[in-house]
Amino acid sequence: MKKSKTGPKQHIKLRKQTEEFLNKTPQAIKKMSPMDVRNLVEDLQIHQIELEMHNDELRKALEELEKSRMKYFHLYDHVPIGYFTFDQNGLILEVNHTGTELLGVQRRYLMKRGFSRFIASDFQDVFHCHRKRVFETKTKQTCELKLVKKDGTLFHAQLESIPVQGDDGNFQIGTAITDITEGKRT
Repeated sequence: MKKSKTGPKQHIKLRKQTEEFLNKTPQAIKKMSPMDVRNLVEDLQIHQIELEMHNDELRKALEELEKSRMKYFHLYDHVPIGYFTFDQNGLILEVNHTGTELLGVQRRYLMKRGFSRFIASDFQDVFHCHRKRVFETKTKQTCELKLVKKDGTLFHAQLESIPVQGDDGNFQIGTAITDITEGKRT
């Protein structure tokens, strides 16, 4: 078998040969010399093997990518702090599992909903100013809030927020939320 030539020029040449071969009438193909037919078939077989090898490489790369994605998903979802992504209006765009546990609400009931409904009324302005500072300064900002779980339980939380660029190119806020109630009691 011939050694593979996988450059772009070789693929163009092979494609042209294949198109010419397929466009010939059955009578013209019968008139081709056996050596020409053999060479063309051999080139097509080599090209098919190359495509199968590339396909295998792509499949392996996809499997590795999926393993990596799952690893980082589990890391994100199970860190010991709540992680939220907010838009400029304070709507929850993303939340990890720990964040849902902090608030006592399932993820599906948090998405695209305002975070302010979980903030004690006397801390609403603090969160508003916090978001505003993140967007204005484009730097990490921290604040403390009193949050309200779904069952009405209050707890103290520290927020650390940074600006992050979303998939749409707009800035969002990535916020880590830690329950600091025990520290406040002491």
